[in-house]
Amino acid sequence: MEQTAVEYLIKEFSNILGKIQTEPLQDLFLIDAINKSKKMEMQQIIDAYDVQWEYDVKNGEDYYNKKFKKK
Repeated sequence: MEQTAVEYLIKEFSNILGKIQTEPLQDLFLIDAINKSKKMEMQQIIDAYDVQWEYDVKNGEDYYNKKFKKK
């Protein structure tokens, strides 16, 4: 199974920072942020797949530019 960008980032941060001492509430906020990021990424992948039927895009890069690049 391939690794998503969010999963890669979590792994890299863990390797770089090691075990971080946090308070229990901070742990909950971090876990929540990670879960929200994974859900956002999943929705972006679904949207990218579905977009071929909805928008006039030439390729993945064109879709990215139209969807995420700020004007």
